[in-house]
Order: sequence, then C-alpha cells, then structure tokens
Amino acid sequence: MFTNQLISSIFGVFCRILERLLFSVRFDFIGLNKSLLCLFLLFCIASQSNAKPLEIDSFSISYWNDTADTERMIEEGWFYAQDDYVTYAAAVQLTFKSEKRKWQIGSHYKAITYKDYGYRTDLVDVQFGSNFQFHTITSWVSAGLLGMGNLGGASIQNSYHKTRSHSVVALHYPEKTSVGITIETHTNLPLVSPSRNQVFLQANTFNTFGTGYNHAKLATIYCGEFGHFIVKTSLGYKLFYELDSQLNRAFQNGIEYRLDLGYSFNSSWRISAWLHANAYRNDQSAQGFTLTWRKGKQSENEQIRMLYP
Repeated sequence: MFTNQLISSIFGVFCRILERLLFSVRFDFIGLNKSLLCLFLLFCIASQSNAKPLEIDSFSISYWNDTADTERMIEEGWFYAQDDYVTYAAAVQLTFKSEKRKWQIGSHYKAITYKDYGYRTDLVDVQFGSNFQFHTITSWVSAGLLGMGNLGGASIQNSYHKTRSHSVVALHYPEKTSVGITIETHTNLPLVSPSRNQVFLQANTFNTFGTGYNHAKLATIYCGEFGHFIVKTSLGYKLFYELDSQLNRAFQNGIEYRLDLGYSFNSSWRISAWLHANAYRNDQSAQGFTLTWRKGKQSENEQIRMLYP
C-alpha cells in the first residue's frame, strides 16, 4: 500500500509539472486540451473494460544531462561538455497490469539549445499504449501527442544556472508551438534467456504527424545480474528522418553504445547510473540515473524502454 501511494505521489507531481508546462503556453493547435482529455478518457475506458481493476506493475523515473562528457575527458582531458543541443532531459513511465495485458502511460521531456545559432526549443511527449505477446516476442504500441516549442526549458535551465552562479542561457524560442500525433513501437526479441544473463534484440520506432521528429533504433542488448548488481550494455544504430528545421542540428544518424550499472535493493526497487555515448549526436554523450520499481521479478525483455531512454 505504501509503495503504491509513493509511486502515485511521484507520478502526480510529474503530471502537475507537465500540466503547468503544457497549459501555460498558448498553442496554435486549439484542440490540444481536448486531445489530452481524449487520451485520459481512453486510459479510463481501458481500465474499466477489465473484470478486475488495473494494478500498478512498474514505475520508473529518469533524468539525464550532457554536461559531463566522459569521452572528451579521456581524449582531451576536459570533463565538461558543450552543454548544448539536447542539454538535459527527463522521463517518467507508469505500467499497469490487467488480466490479459499490460498498459502504460509515460512522458519524455527534452530541452534543446543551439548556442551558435541563437535559438532553442523543447520537446514533450505524452504516450499511452499496451503490449502484445507473440510467443517469446514482446511488442508495445503507443499513441500520444508531441509538443515542440516554448515548453519551459529555458526557465528550468536558467533557474538551475542561477543557483550554481552559472551564466544565463539567453536564447529565443520560435514564435509558434506545434503539436502533433505520435505512434511509437517497441519490439524485443530474446536471443539468449538464461535466468541471470539475457541477450535480446530491440527495435524501436517513433513517428509523428504534425511535428517533424521521427526516428528508429535497432540494438543488441545484454543484461546480467550479479547478486544485487545489474550490468546492462547496448550497441545499436540510430536513424533520424524527416526532422523539423528546429531539430535537424541536434540529431545525427550513427552508431550508439550504452553502459548501465544498477543496484537492486530488493526484488522491486533498483537504481542505476548510465552512460549513453553518441546519444543524439555523434559528438555528444549523456549521463543519467533511473529509479525503478517493479512488482516482483520480471524479465528485462518485458520492459517497454531500456532504463536509459
């Protein structure tokens, strides 16, 4: 009971922050409020369509930043990165379980700056989806909304900079904020699945209608458990296409690799720190942490996203 209340409280705080970011902006797309309401109603209908109420199955919250560039430290002896492009990001994901399937609702937030060009923009998506099982293959299909424009990124970044006595990042936003519909898929194919060492292939796609942010990824992932410690590595290729002019400098196609070091406090709670090299651009790394709660033991290939989004 306490765990569910804690997760609900954390998720509620994130939703209130997201609500303030979204609804404090004057959108050109008049139907945004109605669209978000429709997503919420769809979730409510799904929860009531089962014989038993939905139960919380897992919860994760993540934060990552580009200010510590490990590769640059090794090559040049300089630890701080350019603090530009996808400069910081956060994500939250809540999964529910019914008798027949799982449902998830989640959100990603990215603040993007272009210091050399004098402007910035933000990306916020809200997703709702469900899983499909085909023998050992697990697939998730989600639909939602993506907002791009002035969504509070400058206020958050400069508030933090002021507390650290760093210079304010003064960049202008585009005049209009656009909103589009999104379709997202995640498919996991287990290749090796012993009890404590797993290897699987993961394919992800993210497509938008109305905003130019489309990408696909294909990666091979290893996850090993050593007592309370978890090691996860990934090697893959990322492809960005049909990008909006506000985004084409922040994302590049190419090989990416990841390292995740986690610790399980018990069968439910874990925390992890991770390095994502070539995360969005081929000259940019991201480091972050993820706090995860899961109801009982679950296979890694059942998760919708990797611990580092």
